[in-house]
Amino acid sequence: MERPSFLLFAVATALSCVSSRHQDSPELTEALRLQVFEATGRSAWQTVEGAVELTGEADYLGTTAPFSMTLFPDGRYREEIGGPLKKLEIFDGFGVYSSNYSGVMRELSLSNRDQALVLPALLSGSWLSDSSPFEMASSEGSFQLSMRSGPTDVRVDLDADAGLPAQYVAGGMAGTVTTTLSDWRLTEDILMPHSIVVEAGAGGPPTRIRIATVKRVPAAGALTVDMAFPTDVRFDDSIPNQVEVKRVASGHLLVHPLVDGRDVGWFLLDSGAGAMVIDPGVAEELEMELVGEVLATGVGGSEGAGFRAGNEFTLGPMTWEGQVYVEVELGFLEGYFGVPVAGIIGYGFFSRAVVEVEAAAEFVAIYDPSTFDGGGLPWSELLFDGHTPSVMATFDVGDGPLTEPFRMDTGADGTVTFHTPAVKRLKLKKGRKLTRTSMGGVGGSGAAFEIKIPWFELAGHRFESPTVTLSQFKVGGFTDEYSTGNIGQDFISPFLLVFDFAQNRLAFVAR
Repeated sequence: MERPSFLLFAVATALSCVSSRHQDSPELTEALRLQVFEATGRSAWQTVEGAVELTGEADYLGTTAPFSMTLFPDGRYREEIGGPLKKLEIFDGFGVYSSNYSGVMRELSLSNRDQALVLPALLSGSWLSDSSPFEMASSEGSFQLSMRSGPTDVRVDLDADAGLPAQYVAGGMAGTVTTTLSDWRLTEDILMPHSIVVEAGAGGPPTRIRIATVKRVPAAGALTVDMAFPTDVRFDDSIPNQVEVKRVASGHLLVHPLVDGRDVGWFLLDSGAGAMVIDPGVAEELEMELVGEVLATGVGGSEGAGFRAGNEFTLGPMTWEGQVYVEVELGFLEGYFGVPVAGIIGYGFFSRAVVEVEAAAEFVAIYDPSTFDGGGLPWSELLFDGHTPSVMATFDVGDGPLTEPFRMDTGADGTVTFHTPAVKRLKLKKGRKLTRTSMGGVGGSGAAFEIKIPWFELAGHRFESPTVTLSQFKVGGFTDEYSTGNIGQDFISPFLLVFDFAQNRLAFVAR
């Protein structure tokens, strides 16, 4: 039987990273920079004293909703999409802050931070400025943009006649993502595309933005970020913190919540899941409203999925009102776990509670973040790539110690799976004894290899000569270049884990 890993991302035409730098492209000449500078009307932006506001509507995650973006000449921005799957994203010049259907505002890091900066930079023309976040090269009517802060590369193609950006293309975990900019118009001396279409090569609903108005506006308050804790949860002190747990043969932990007041079965507790997940049969049984569509990307690739609106989710002392689930067929999990699985508990829940997990002891406890006393615990920083948490770990693959980010995934089996880009970068298949294996999860399954490495160290605990997995996937969650791999149950088992997403931290308590 293949080894299960159930890392899930809710992907809506989001970029990830591509596999290589464009080192062979010639450097951008100053003459070409000035030519594009003038073609895009960049000089007019130098007269903007406040900001430029775009308004219109967006087809977003299968819904049509109001759209607005406030753009500053230097690339700072505020973007909002309304509707049931609303989105708010702000770049204040230092951090990128984002919230979506999860209802949690978080500062982005790793690939999602880099991805977010591309479109506003092209719209404002700040990609051509000296303070641009990109390093640029040019080749035959296109620009190669490389992020200064990470491995994201983007190819920007210019319209042959007008010299304006016509589209940009980037690789992603869900396949190539293409953003098309068209219908450029001059309004208040500002040249702006009035049609923006974002399409993922793996399918799913495209995002289509239609700009109706472009106007100069004052800048006051546009970049204010509200990081307040969500108000849609409550904790009952009379209910024990510890909850009922079933540990299955693979080591995964299942818990038993109430969904809309009903017992619908077991849910997988998965810190690596980027969304709350519900099985379609359970969603139909509960008569949950279908409120949108998404391209759900797991370890094996991507598949279309629906969004379902829930009313109430209760686990232990915590009750959460108004959550949104990604609808994914979970029948395949019964073959791994021996029991039907009704859903997966992921990012939205972990962001609203402090969650203690000790797999070996079949222990899970839920706490109110506002009253939880974490003093004295050995905290490590959590880095969030979108909705997925990572920690720094140290390892040796034969060339000396390296310290790099790894995803923390209680929904994954095994020790650690090195992502496909890391396998190539670290030459992990070269000169080694390779054992064939397979792995799968949401999006499908595929071949992998196992090797032994000298050691892997997590939170001060060293695993000697562990067997690790090498991903061979071409798309999906294990093709991320920003994190090196995905830590699973075998490396988690020596610890009591204390997840505190609200404070961006995770405690490893040795047992």
